[in-house]
Order: sequence, then C-alpha cells, then structure tokens
Amino acid sequence: MTEGKIYQEQGDIENAKSCYEEAMEVKPDQPEPYDEMLKIHWDLSETEEFVNLAEEAGENTDEKEHFELFEKLGGEYGMYQAYREIFTEYAQSASGIKLASGMLQSYGLVFAELLDFNNDGTDELMLAYTETRYEDTPGMLPYPTDDFKIEVWGYKWDTMDAERDFEGRPLRDENMQWFVQNFMTDDGSVYLRANDKNGESEVYYSYQNESEFQDSRERELKAYALEGDIYDSGILIENPWTERSRTEQELSYREEAIEHTIKRVLGLESTRGDMPVPQGSYIQNTDEVSMYVNSYLNEENVPALSVRYCEDGNSGEYEFCWNEETGIYEPGGVSEGQEAVLSVAMTDGNLGVFIQTVNLEDGLQAELMRETEYDTTEMAQNIDGAGKEDGQNTENQTVEEEKTYQLDEEGVAYATQQFLDGKQFRTLNITSEYKAADADGVFRYNEAYWVPIYENGGNDPSYYAVIASGAFENPGEATIYPAEIYNLIEGTGKMSDYSGLEEFDTNLYFS
Repeated sequence: MTEGKIYQEQGDIENAKSCYEEAMEVKPDQPEPYDEMLKIHWDLSETEEFVNLAEEAGENTDEKEHFELFEKLGGEYGMYQAYREIFTEYAQSASGIKLASGMLQSYGLVFAELLDFNNDGTDELMLAYTETRYEDTPGMLPYPTDDFKIEVWGYKWDTMDAERDFEGRPLRDENMQWFVQNFMTDDGSVYLRANDKNGESEVYYSYQNESEFQDSRERELKAYALEGDIYDSGILIENPWTERSRTEQELSYREEAIEHTIKRVLGLESTRGDMPVPQGSYIQNTDEVSMYVNSYLNEENVPALSVRYCEDGNSGEYEFCWNEETGIYEPGGVSEGQEAVLSVAMTDGNLGVFIQTVNLEDGLQAELMRETEYDTTEMAQNIDGAGKEDGQNTENQTVEEEKTYQLDEEGVAYATQQFLDGKQFRTLNITSEYKAADADGVFRYNEAYWVPIYENGGNDPSYYAVIASGAFENPGEATIYPAEIYNLIEGTGKMSDYSGLEEFDTNLYFS
C-alpha cells in the first residue's frame, strides 16, 4: 500500500496500479487499496472501471454501504455523461426557432427533456429534431419542413451505455402543426403520444413499450409546438426551446454535482466548514425559472459556485469565486473577466440567489432547495465516520449532537414525528399514540415525500403524511391523509377523492 501511494504521488500510475492490485489479491477484504484504485480510475476518467471496482469492493469488504455509494454515483455520472454527449452530437449543426405572429418555425435539435417514463427513478432522454438544418433552408423563414423526428434514449446499467429505445415522428394535426405531446398518469408513468417512424400510425410509448392507450383517468398533459400556428391547437402549448435549454443546463449540473460528491468522499476535493454557501448542490425547477448551483472548493481551495439558469429560453452558465477581502462572489475561473453580478443568502437551508448578466439586464431571482442526493459535505461526514472505533470519532459525535434536518427522507420523518408529538390536532385523536416511519420507511411518489403513520402500535399505517418536495412551489408543506390514499399508488383513486385531516409545515422543524 505505502509503495503504491509513493508511485501515485510520483505520477507512476502503472506501478501504483500494480501495487494496489497485488494488495487486493492478497487481502481482498481490506477497503484501503480499493479506495486508492478508485481514485486512479476517477482521475483517468475510467467511469466503467470505477463502477465495476466499487461493486467488487462492496462484495469483498465490510464497507458495503461505502462502496455502494460509489457504484450508484458512478453509474449515474455515466448516465448523465452519455445523455450529454448525445445532446451535444445532435446539437452540432445549427439549430434555432423563430416565432412571429403566432407562427412557429424550428430547425435542428429544437426540443429535449429528461423524463422518467416508467417511474423507476432513472431518467430517459427525449429529443425532437429535424434533419434539415437552419443553414440549409432557402431564403426567409418560415420554410416548412417535413422531416421532424422524435427519439427516446434510455440508459443500460449493465453495459453503462445509452441506447435508442424509441424512434418515431411527432404528431401532426389537421392544421399541419407539428407538436410533441406527453401524459403523466395517476401512477406516475409517462406516456409519449407520437407516430411511428414511418408517420403512418399513432402509438403511445412508455419506456420500452408501445401500446394503445385506453386509460381515461385524469392525467397531466404537456404539449410542445414544433411548427405551425401555436394559437390554433385547442390545448396549452409550451415553448420547446425553453425545455431544450433547461435540459442542457440540468445535464451539465447533475454531471458536475456527482463529480464533486465523488471527489469529496475520495478526498480529492477539500472541504471547509465556514463556506459562505455550504458545499453541496441546489436547485429550483419551476415552469417560470430553472436555476442550478453547485458549491465547492476549487483547485486553489477557494470557495466557488457554478451557476446555471434558464428563463423563457434565455440561459447562461457562470463560475464565481469568493473574494475574502470584499466578502462577495466574483466572476472567476472560466467566467473571469465577464460582466456578471451575484448576490447569495442562506436562509433556513435554502439558497437565495440574485444574478444579473449581460443577457439578464433586469436580473433573475430564485430560491433554491438543497439537493441532499448530491450533498458533498454530509455524505463525506457519514462515510468518514464509518468503521471507526469508539473514542476515535469525537468529530462525528459532535456533529451528531448538533444534528440539523432539512427537506429529505430523514428530515420529513423527523418533522412528522415532532408534529405528532405536539398533539396540536384539528382532527386526529389526541389520546392516541402516533409513530411516524423512520427515514428508511419514507418513500417518494409523484415528486412528493410519503411518511407512513402508525396508530397505537399497529402494524399497518393508519395515515400518510404527504410532503411537497423541492419540485413544488410550496416545498415542505405537509398534509396528513387517511391510509386509503395509498389507493392512488395502486391506481384505484385520484387525489380529489380524499380530504386532508391535518396540515403542518415541516420547515418549522428544520434548523
């Protein structure tokens, strides 16, 4: 091991690898050589080797959770990287959109969206484009084209590669308007309504499945115009270019967020407890504004922020570095010398941001929730404390004594129990004893957190607390429903069938 680290510090990677491989062969149950080899794979951008080694280490050592984290994050990094490469390839030729007097014309890669079609927690990438490129069109727009295509790409975890799972053509109505249309059903599944690749028959597509869709239940509908009269459709039409820009920003944000997480936990990126914005990832994603922020220490160990935004198709990406003397974030790194002003403030775990750039003369304001999935600081603290003997973990013991909660599975479980213990009920029986499920029992459905609640020691939930996540306009607001609301998940009911019994704000219990 020591010899391998010496080789590694000297830049002799091949000999370092040989030392670690020998150590893993002699003592396959020791985690240290796996960690060192993972650092090498990550530095060399060997994502597939990184994931495979993490899986092997989880099977051979007692640090299963430690290495499962790397396996999961490495796989997700590979997925978003693959999607971004597909996006970049399709966007290489000039793409554009023109809207005048309600008439829309678009060319090239005009639409992209990340969607979880089968509600399994893994995103798919949907694209719509023309083979005709903007620079190939004669004269002035509009110049109608007849070669729109639509594709859905999925990620294969076994091969760590993205594959095209659906190829078809968008819909075209009687007014010769091209558009993309998708539905979200009550059970969270997403269906794409499109034509087959020959444009001859209409199909409903859900991940790896084409079928006739006969379900008449209420469902959420989205439609994006690609070409034609946007006011003559009879349904609400959304801007495809805005969604394309949002997706481009989100792909880069998630790839970067995972990278900082992995580097932090491997010890390849330093941490500081006095960061102006705590290390981690922050997001706001609404119909009006999308903003993505990663907070990290750069290579000079200076606090830095990468800020991505999208508003009405107007998007931008900036890097800011903390100036200790002035006490503000200033454009730095790849954005050094650019005109941009940034103001940030942390309030109750949320990140308030105001940014003004040459493309945002009036500025843009947003309030972002912290994404604990890519929470570099807390993930590292949890892993740094794993496997240490009693009496050797005083730093983590201090963290536990000063434990704080936020909007995640652990936080909503804690907040729900605190509300139940307070017994300030409007409907529930104050003489009953209520127990909220712990973090492991919390689950997500339709972007909301669901916390089972048990009454008087019962084995089955009597109620569910449903809490809005950061995907909603009212994150943290909670409503307690009777257990029958679970019928929604089983597909035998709808939200309007049930009335809330209690309401509370989980944010009141976070610190």
